[in-house]
Amino acid sequence: MIITLPPIGEDLNDKANRRVDEYNAIIHAVTVEQQQQLEQAQDSNMVGCAGGSRLRIVLLDLNAACKAAITHAFAHGGGMNGDDNCGAPAPTSILPRRLPMPFWRSALTITACLLRRYAFGVSYGRQSAVAGTVVLTPDCIHLNEAGAQLLAQLVEGELCAQASTETNTAAKVTAS
Repeated sequence: MIITLPPIGEDLNDKANRRVDEYNAIIHAVTVEQQQQLEQAQDSNMVGCAGGSRLRIVLLDLNAACKAAITHAFAHGGGMNGDDNCGAPAPTSILPRRLPMPFWRSALTITACLLRRYAFGVSYGRQSAVAGTVVLTPDCIHLNEAGAQLLAQLVEGELCAQASTETNTAAKVTAS
């Protein structure tokens, strides 16, 4: 599994996120290329896993999931809730947070987040709620609990899909 890069800051139109989008386009292209090469190698060598299943490369789009949660939260004036709950808090600010500039400010923000977390026991989710971030910690770089939950849902969904496919394949082999 290959995972796209999450946004940097929650201002999706920021220069940093346009750059992340460029990197994610490269990740997507390389993933497609690697999958094609893997399929060609498996076809030519007739290599596969036990039971006839084949290896494959999967791209999980964490960036799109984060962007959807951020857009939903700011568009609706509240965090994610209902059937699409990712545990994100309602943004407390009107505008999404950007990556602090210059970069030394990011280091200070990261240090402050760590200090609040490990010295004072304030969860990243609580820090995010106070700062008004949806899926990132206040440093605008790392995932908070809601962002981590989005990632876990993506991985879980892919693992369940793979297990279902393998079960169906095994059932067909047994039936034959």
